[in-house]
Formats: sequence, C-alpha cells, structure tokens
Amino acid sequence: MKQSVLIFIFLLSFNLAQANSMWDDRIKSGNSLVNASLSLSYSTYSGTSTYFSPRYQYFILDGLAVGGFFGYSKSKTFNKFEIGPSAHYYLPFTDLGVIYLGQTVSFVNQSKQIDPVVGESYDENLDGSISETSLGFIYMITDHFGLDFGLAYLKSLSEKRLVESSSAVHLVFSVYF
Repeated sequence: MKQSVLIFIFLLSFNLAQANSMWDDRIKSGNSLVNASLSLSYSTYSGTSTYFSPRYQYFILDGLAVGGFFGYSKSKTFNKFEIGPSAHYYLPFTDLGVIYLGQTVSFVNQSKQIDPVVGESYDENLDGSISETSLGFIYMITDHFGLDFGLAYLKSLSEKRLVESSSAVHLVFSVYF
C-alpha cells in the first residue's frame, strides 16, 4: 500500500513539474496557442447542454495573447452559435500549471424554445453580443490535454435575454496543439 502511494505521489509530482515547463515555452512572445474545448453543463431551465469551442491565440508579449474563437452550444431548449475576439494573460503558477485572466466579446445568434405555460411553446431567435471576463487555472495532465477550472462574469451588451445568469463556474476539458 505504501509503495502504491509513493508511486502515485512520484508520478503526480513529475506531471506537475512537467506542466510548468510546458507553459514556460508556450507563452513566449511570437508563439501561437491553438486549443479546442468541450464542456457539459446542467441547469434546471435548459437541462444538460454541451459546448464546443476551438480557439486560436497569438502571443504579442510574453504571457499576453490575442486571438479569436467560435463556439456552438446545444441543449433541449436552445442552440447557440458565437464568434469573437479574445485577449488573455497567462501567468505560470509554480509547478501546478498556469493562472489566466481573460476577456472575450462574442457575437451571438441564439434560438430558444420558450414554454411560458405548460403545453404552449414558441421559438425565439436572438442576436446580440456578450462580454465575458474570466479568471481561471489550467492544469496540464499531459503535453496536450488540460483541465481548465474557472470563474466567469457574463454581461449582455445588447439583448438582455442572451444571458440567463451573470456568473458561471466552469470545468472544461481542453486539447492544446
């Protein structure tokens, strides 16, 4: 039992040390970061939803990246497509991974199915824009696979009904190239 625990601690320590060296190289000026994220979420209103989002970022300074993304989300009550610019600042955090602060503005097209009264429903199409400020931590499990834990503040810049809740907590699985 003790040997198993020691082996687990050794492998975890090796993995954590590897994560820091991976980020030191990735966030240098002139480098690019390409990733794709897949997330699942649940709300009492819309049930289970999936979200897929590829993103490209270019480091204009060490740690500071600008780029763009698009995303697609689907649940039983809505379909949403978004596209927009992003800026993120990445700060390596010891041997554990990287902390980031990010800002995105997305241009959104959303189709919702509304049930105001049981048995009655209608479709609603919304277009507008959303601002998202996020703070998070990315832990790299391997060279190309990471877990992103974060907090986000969302604000509708146009149609208020685009944002159901102004705050979000997320756990995202990402693949980095």
